[in-house]
Amino acid sequence: IRRNPDDGCTVDIAWDAAAGADGYNVLWGIAPDKLYHSTLVYGENSLGMHCLNDGVPYFIRVDAFNASGITEGKTAAAQ
Repeated sequence: IRRNPDDGCTVDIAWDAAAGADGYNVLWGIAPDKLYHSTLVYGENSLGMHCLNDGVPYFIRVDAFNASGITEGKTAAAQ
């Protein structure tokens, strides 16, 4: 996770591919237990977002999924 120091609204997220994953659910929010926003990513292992509030710390988690279920990722800070 790399937040742009010149534009605090922008963050670039990259993760290792999960074997057998159909896609990824990227979740974010203002606290580790408040990841109320999400987007789905297919066919990529990265995401650039331009929707954060400048000066606000965020937390991000990337979950992998396929027909067998969801593997929850680790929550990390994007400050």
